[in-house]
Amino acid sequence: MKPCRRGHARGRNRSGTCRDCVLIAVTKYRCTEKGHRMYLRARRKYVQRNKTQTRIYDRNYKMYNKEQAALYKRKQTVEKYGITEADYERMYTAQNGCCAICKKHSSNFKRRLNIDHNHKTGQVRGLLCYRCNKFVVGRHTYQTALNLVEYLKVEADFQPKIRIERQRKR
Repeated sequence: MKPCRRGHARGRNRSGTCRDCVLIAVTKYRCTEKGHRMYLRARRKYVQRNKTQTRIYDRNYKMYNKEQAALYKRKQTVEKYGITEADYERMYTAQNGCCAICKKHSSNFKRRLNIDHNHKTGQVRGLLCYRCNKFVVGRHTYQTALNLVEYLKVEADFQPKIRIERQRKR
């Protein structure tokens, strides 16, 4: 096979251009800001149109490439929260492997402890289990938490005068 102008001899596609030259051009274009935006837009459209296939592919990729998937997850954690895996481990040992709120050990949960952070400042506060993290996320302020504690104190002190018998199911 005759090589192209740049010396690539791998082959040509249907339009007659060199496959390697096309790959180089696409890669260069994708590295530009405009090209990257267009790539992401096309990727999003593809994922929306092919949700089931994308989910199956992602699940299979994670299953067969566990170390690579874990590495990617750790990299995302560093980028999102600004902490390394060593920082996470330090926080984990400082909390004795327990959730900062409910104090249950992480071995009681299927997932690892979530990184809790202030959504306004981005400052990391601690490690929480899934349930506690869902409770804390964004909706509740310091005053709301105090009101909740006060409510639970009143509820605990309340003793009903009439004992309610449970009806037995027959």
